[in-house]
Order: sequence, then C-alpha cells, then structure tokens
Amino acid sequence: MNHINRTKILSLIREAVKFCPESMGSARPNTYAIIQGIDSFNKNNLGYVPDDYTNEYWSRHTQNANQMEFRPPYICPVIYGGVRSCEVGISTTIQTTDDIRIICADRYIDSKENTETAKKRSITELMVTTEATLNKIMEYLQGVKAFRVEYSAGQFAEDYFNEAYLDYCKTNSKIVNFSESTNLNKYTNSYNTFLNLNQETRIERLEYPTSNELIVGTWITINALSISCNDSLFDFFVDGTAINNEDNIYYGN
Repeated sequence: MNHINRTKILSLIREAVKFCPESMGSARPNTYAIIQGIDSFNKNNLGYVPDDYTNEYWSRHTQNANQMEFRPPYICPVIYGGVRSCEVGISTTIQTTDDIRIICADRYIDSKENTETAKKRSITELMVTTEATLNKIMEYLQGVKAFRVEYSAGQFAEDYFNEAYLDYCKTNSKIVNFSESTNLNKYTNSYNTFLNLNQETRIERLEYPTSNELIVGTWITINALSISCNDSLFDFFVDGTAINNEDNIYYGN
C-alpha cells in the first residue's frame, strides 16, 4: 500500500461510477472514460482505441477487446496541470496536487426528434441530474478510508476503499473480511489531506455541440494529492557513470 496519488483517485472515481445504485435512475452513469478534453465528445468512441484496452475506460454495455459501447450519462475525468511542492529535511517529500476535472455529461434530445417523451429532458433538468451524479461520486470519495482486506482465506492486502463497497463485497462473498488498516495514521492522514483540499469545489456548466447532437452536463475540478520520494532514494545516474567517480561529475560553468 502506498500514499494516495492521482492514479488511485482516478481508480476510486471509476469504482464509484460502477457502484452507483440503480435507484439513481437517469442520473446513474453508464460510462467512465478518461479523456484529453471536451473535444473528445466529437468522437464516437471518446478517444478509445481497441488496441489500447485499459482501465481508463469502462461501460455498463458491450465491452471486449475490440468493442466498447459508450452510452450517456458519461463520467469523464480530464487531467490538467498541478502544483508541486518539495519539503527537504530528514527525508525529502515531493507533493503534487493535480487538477482533475470530473465531467458528467448527457445527451440533450431535441423535442423534434422521434424519441419517446420519457427520455426527453430540458437542459435545466439535465443540469440537475448531472450535478446529482457528481454529488454521488464525491459522496463515495468522502467515504473512503484505509482498510486491511482479507480477499481470500489467509491472504491480505491494504488499500483505500469505500466501506459501503467492502460491505457489499463481503455480503456477496467477494472477500472474506476487512478491518481498518493498522497503518491508519500514515495512510489516513494522506487521504484526509486530499479530502481537505476538496472541501469546496466550483461547479461549471457544459453545453457542447458535437457533429450530431448537443452534449449537456456539469463538471467540478478536484485536486488529487500525490506524495512521492519520501525515502530520498533517488537514482539520478542509472548508467553508473557519475556514481562514486568524482572525476566524471560535471558541476557546470
């Protein structure tokens, strides 16, 4: 188990999408896909490449090595810039806070289209449902802690999980048992810092016309905390040419 980082935050968002209950109705997301920008909505596959089948993409519908069917509502994280800070002491810690924009987007169906009335929602209604979806995602992230999980008899792993998710896994015999991590202070402090960074998030609205439809939704930007190099074991010269050989060290002009 490691300190929290951007990769884990993204995987928790994906997990939250998969775990969203059916009771959410039209606000329940069907697709998770990391995208490069809003223009990805102009692509039928949201930028997905069949030869690059990874956990950055997920759908409740058809998915295999050669096909992925993306249906709205979509949850689409986009990774932007961040801030890096370095603390030097007994050990050196580098902390990065990445800006991750979480977009919840749905398709606006024009009243002129031959579609059943139940599926037609106004732009205002779409804003309400997409915002509700984002609230559910954030609620999931706020319920995450460091846990020690017995995933099979006598086999344990420590990681970050939502407790309700682990309850579900235990009830459905996917794991044996779980308890809060014995490294609670070390890891929980990292996650609590992440939560504190995101106590207030700005809501932005999305109306993006693609080649054949209007994408409507909501996004928030969160700060994903990554902590690294806390053991100070840097290996700058992997080829060994400047290690233990002062004559070859270049100090500059």
